[in-house]
Amino acid sequence: MQSKIVLLLIALLTLCCSRAQGGQIKPESKPEAIRATKLAPGKAWSLHQSSMILGEFDVLINSTGLRAECKRSGIIFVAQAPNWNPTAYSLRSNAIWKAKKESFAPVEDICKSLPILGLPNIWLIPVVRLGQKDVSGFSCESYITTRKWTAEQVKQYQERLVNKTFPRSAEYQATEINLPKPAYGIFEKIYGAPHCALMPIHFTYTTMKGSVAVALRSNTIKQVTPAKNWLNLPVNFKQVKTFNELNMDKGAQAGAEDLFGH
Repeated sequence: MQSKIVLLLIALLTLCCSRAQGGQIKPESKPEAIRATKLAPGKAWSLHQSSMILGEFDVLINSTGLRAECKRSGIIFVAQAPNWNPTAYSLRSNAIWKAKKESFAPVEDICKSLPILGLPNIWLIPVVRLGQKDVSGFSCESYITTRKWTAEQVKQYQERLVNKTFPRSAEYQATEINLPKPAYGIFEKIYGAPHCALMPIHFTYTTMKGSVAVALRSNTIKQVTPAKNWLNLPVNFKQVKTFNELNMDKGAQAGAEDLFGH
């Protein structure tokens, strides 16, 4: 069973990444300007974010907790203050996984096969601060890869150690929206974004062949009043030991069907 799930995950990742690199991601909508980065009492940030690896997320977050729902896989991430230890559960496999924030790394768990497939581990891309840039209505901290790193990547490509889909440079934007740092760290690990202790907003990289791959984008950002039970966890779900186990059986099959249309 596990071998079948691994194959399904590899198929999902391959198609998802190829679509992103092939320019088939939906056009980015122009967001309204965010005039205030502090939440009004009782409000939460609502964001729609698109991740190359896991798909589209509907996100709610404030100082009391966070909730990120992946529509394609049926997996929902929840974490609450003050500990911010994340829990993930699947509405398709009826399984739940409880983790510690220090060891929480879902993208790394599902992407261990990426180098074998010739796909980049994007969360390993190192970046340095460049300055500020307005993205998705936020004034963001902007980060880029260094010339030295680019030269090293190009050399590996010339030596045929990596293929043309690998990054030669990258650009990343994240913002401070006055929330606890552990909350930002959880989203960085969900999306495979650089660890900058800020809310991930936009992440792109240029491949060896010159195309731009969108690893993360954000739109439809607004302040909303969350439902009273927005941080509640399901009961009577089967507890599993790893994130990958959430995708077993019905979860993995449904995710594959969403992508392949069967």
